[in-house]
Amino acid sequence: MRQIVAFLFLIALASTSLLPQTTVHVKVNEVMASNTNTIADPDFNEYGDWIELYNPDSVAVDISGFYLTDIFSQPQKWRFPLSGVIIPANGYLIVWCDDHNTGLHANFKLTTNGEMVGLYSATGVMVDTMSFGQQASDISYGRFPDGVNNWYTFFPATPGTQNYESNISGKCPIPDFSIQGGFYTGSVTVSLSSTMTGSEIRYTLDGKDPGPNTPLYTSPIQIDSTTVLRAATFKLQNLPSKPVSNTYFINVTTELPVVSLSTDPANFFSDTSGIYVIGTNGITAYCSSAPRNWNQDWERPITVEFYEEDKTKAFSVNSG
Repeated sequence: MRQIVAFLFLIALASTSLLPQTTVHVKVNEVMASNTNTIADPDFNEYGDWIELYNPDSVAVDISGFYLTDIFSQPQKWRFPLSGVIIPANGYLIVWCDDHNTGLHANFKLTTNGEMVGLYSATGVMVDTMSFGQQASDISYGRFPDGVNNWYTFFPATPGTQNYESNISGKCPIPDFSIQGGFYTGSVTVSLSSTMTGSEIRYTLDGKDPGPNTPLYTSPIQIDSTTVLRAATFKLQNLPSKPVSNTYFINVTTELPVVSLSTDPANFFSDTSGIYVIGTNGITAYCSSAPRNWNQDWERPITVEFYEEDKTKAFSVNSG
């Protein structure tokens, strides 16, 4: 009899270790719609969009069979696996929005122009919804404190962990170039400056994105051959500026309009993430007999500069 009582007691304990679906309080806690180097997913080693869910309760919750969507008119757009999707007490869960549609990889992507996200129960009851505006690369949008309805941008982002007040900040202004991109005879010397006190400017000459580990601007830069100069402004506890690109064509002559595309070379030619190579992370499609990177539905950030026939710059825009 004692064994039966003990067994029933264990069953009772097990039954209270998870919240029932009718009392789920899970929150959409943080989202990133442009993940270029913040975090790679563990399944495909890709830098996909992601949504972080947070369980504010003191017991774990099972959201197996729940639904996630980016279109409120389609609340059942993507369904979680039917078993094993547990968010620990006061814990986090990352869902990858990358079109893979397997495991914790949803069948949709997020857009950097801004959209909505909704979490629904297995019976179609709304659990939580949110919306976000335009996003910049590697800058997330989330709640602080976790689960509370106060929204901020975060840099660095904190996928799968607590959102910190120290990561909330303003945004640096773009750096100023003393000479704009264009066509020049002979070398040019370019000076960079910022209107933000206490900031620093980082730059590259190889197409890569400026970052904390790229050269620090300390003196004017001499350019002797055709080069893309990219620069961005940085300051602690502030979001970095968007990178600014200028192409300097040295001793180049042509009667045609010119388009300059600049990006990190890895976006085109990396074995794992390059979109123009066979690579090691491809899929078989479009009549190919073996996996090819270029068959992936990937987008990479670029800067486009367009120069008219008379070599005046018509526009420069960050694109994909």
